[in-house]
Amino acid sequence: MKAILPLLICLGTTAGAQQTVTNRGQLQVHTGGAICFFGDLANAAGATLANNGNLYIRGNISSNGTSSGSGTVHLNGSSMQTLSGSQAFRTFNLTTNNSAGIQLDNDLNISGTHNFAAGIIFTSSTPNYLVYEAGASHTGSSDNRHIAGWTKKSGTTDFEFPVGNGTYLRTVGIRSLSAASVFTARYGSPTPGTGQLQAPLASIDPYEYWTVNRESGGNASVALNWHHSKVNFVNWSIPEIRIARYNGSSWVSEGGSATGNATSTGAITSGSLSDFGMFTFASSAYPLPLTLLRFDARLMDGYTQLYWKTESELNVDHFVVQRSDDGTAFYPVGQASARNTGSIESYMMRDLQPVNGVAYYRLLSVDMDGSKKLSQIVKVMTEAGKGMVLAFNPVRDKLTLVALDRTSGLFGFAVYNSGGQLLSQGSINAVSNRRTEIALPPSVRPGIYTIRLSNGKQDHVLRFLVE
Repeated sequence: MKAILPLLICLGTTAGAQQTVTNRGQLQVHTGGAICFFGDLANAAGATLANNGNLYIRGNISSNGTSSGSGTVHLNGSSMQTLSGSQAFRTFNLTTNNSAGIQLDNDLNISGTHNFAAGIIFTSSTPNYLVYEAGASHTGSSDNRHIAGWTKKSGTTDFEFPVGNGTYLRTVGIRSLSAASVFTARYGSPTPGTGQLQAPLASIDPYEYWTVNRESGGNASVALNWHHSKVNFVNWSIPEIRIARYNGSSWVSEGGSATGNATSTGAITSGSLSDFGMFTFASSAYPLPLTLLRFDARLMDGYTQLYWKTESELNVDHFVVQRSDDGTAFYPVGQASARNTGSIESYMMRDLQPVNGVAYYRLLSVDMDGSKKLSQIVKVMTEAGKGMVLAFNPVRDKLTLVALDRTSGLFGFAVYNSGGQLLSQGSINAVSNRRTEIALPPSVRPGIYTIRLSNGKQDHVLRFLVE
């Protein structure tokens, strides 16, 4: 297939149906020309695609031949688009304009400018990459327009990787490259190995981290930023904040001088590095005004015993224990005044309300200036009875189910959104008092969802919140 196209031609529709267009020869779009595909585009093995104009694609792409050109590819579908194939798909400029999202199961290479117009770009765990070649740049990234997965950059200039978690943009930068280099990056949460750290570090950010790997090249600095309203940030003293890198066994300090406010936004850049991997924030001191060392709940005979331990209390007004019976809606069950001694303090409280199957608890600390902070959620379960419960709620990318004492066997499951639309289904083998994980589809957005589990004899319906 060979074409010289100085005008707009649209392909891929027959009586309203979307069709696949396959290029088995040479497809060329000249400067000033444009072609749009309402269906899928397949670039077959041995074929060449040269786009020097504008190429609009609303369906999926299968890239098995070569692709090049000085033009712009527009991915502007209305349902999720997928890039697959054995050969990287290459373009000069790229505009991603699909609010339903784009899935990369193959590399997508950009040598010009990438314009984020709409939608999240997901990459496979293989991994596949959105590749910014030397000289490439991007514009328009935001919370609802970024890469939820892996991206790659080549070259010698500073670069900000437009990565995030599918809900929030959480960029990471490389600075002051000593030589032409190739770096890859992605965002992750929560931070692993927070109990493994080397002096002078005293505490690690448990909420988020970034993986920055060097495939080739020289030294560089890593630049991180925090945004407390998007992702919780530890209330550290700014002069004591550092960048931490995981060396395979523990978190080590990589220095840096932070600017900003721990309760809002800020940034920090490391020194020049020759070793890379996972990075997050750390501090050479404990958080202020409070370090929550422990928060537990234990089901007793006729009541629930709540226990928490703190360190370095400063300007804390009081604590509120909150309970939920469905893992979503919480209400207060007790309050205790803070002691603010600066030493390690232990608190206890009883909840006399009966537990029907499962109850979730969390601790709210309220500072004297009115600022608040929530602990992680803990749960208690009755030992007898049938049923399934969620070990964690809210969730991010997976559900963790626990079968109660008298529940086991093969269960079918179905996950629905708040509008009743089926998102995923399958089966699990439940074992009493053990956890089973179910991965959520990558297209799931924040909101309330429902999972239904059934084995023909038992039918369990659980609601959960995706953050």
